[in-house]
Amino acid sequence: MGVIDFLRLFFFLPQLGGCGILGVGVWLAVTQGKFATLSISFPSLSAASLFMVTGSVIMVVGFIGCLGAVTEHRCLLLTFFVVLLIIFLLEIISMVLFFTYNDNFHKYAQEDLKKGLSLYQTEGNLGLTNAWDIVQTEFRCCGVKNYTDWLEMRNSTLVPHSCCMEHSPSCQSNPGTWWKDPTLTLCQNTAAMGSSKQMPRTLKIKIVEAHKAGAGYKKIAKRFQVALSSVRHLIKKWQLPGSVEVKIRSGRPSKILVRAVRRIAREANKNPHLTAKDLQKDLADSGVVVHCSTVQKQLEKYGLNGRVIRRKPLLCPHHKIQRQKYTKELLNKSDAFWKQVLTSSKNI
Repeated sequence: MGVIDFLRLFFFLPQLGGCGILGVGVWLAVTQGKFATLSISFPSLSAASLFMVTGSVIMVVGFIGCLGAVTEHRCLLLTFFVVLLIIFLLEIISMVLFFTYNDNFHKYAQEDLKKGLSLYQTEGNLGLTNAWDIVQTEFRCCGVKNYTDWLEMRNSTLVPHSCCMEHSPSCQSNPGTWWKDPTLTLCQNTAAMGSSKQMPRTLKIKIVEAHKAGAGYKKIAKRFQVALSSVRHLIKKWQLPGSVEVKIRSGRPSKILVRAVRRIAREANKNPHLTAKDLQKDLADSGVVVHCSTVQKQLEKYGLNGRVIRRKPLLCPHHKIQRQKYTKELLNKSDAFWKQVLTSSKNI
């Protein structure tokens, strides 16, 4: 592959990536249209819009670079690199501004979200209403900071039904059944951790109390709108240690059992000439599939490190020099000298 072909491929790949991002944005807009934005200042700011705009920009920039590489047009290539430089500078400036005015952005986001609470269930704001219901139901939260935001912005003693832990006719006026976690904090933590949401502690306590009162798993799951498997797992977890708290563990769980580790050590001690690949194949025959590096790590724990014999040449460089010197010295010897040299068939 030549340099020109490599450049063409290099410019064509971003275009494919832009097509993929644009496709994801269109799919979100069509299938997940109910997830509207919560911001009233930026009504078009949503996940689908961001994906479509980003994908379109990448496609256009990639097309300019690809066309310039195919036609070897200097103006198009220069335009491509200038646009990339501008995008890179804008990203750096945006990051600096965000980290510098992080508190101001946080306050503005809170105020903007609070303004959206006053438009809940009003005419022409069905998307905003559905978005708040979906977010509060999925994240199990109520309000921007807490449930008092709904009371202040709507001048009412009622909160939306999505704020209720237990769905009942009087839940919207009973503070004891409302979620206590803030929406903004939960969204920030979920974005920062990149992990799935956990069940709030207040909901765990409610489920345990309902179980103590004699309610069944299905009844509890229907009452609190939680999956049946989650209720069963929580009750089982509460029965063993007597707590619903999440235990912190370190590292990734091991994929190899203690029995398999002992087998590796036993086989290695029995036959030291076995390699890690041989032990890996032996484990695979018994139904344990692990990587070769995992076998090597387990061998190192038992002090069974592999050793490879060093490949030493027959003649070192200084040996070759000495032999050449000795040969040159014998080149000018007379025939009388060679007649006095004893030879044998083994040395010839």
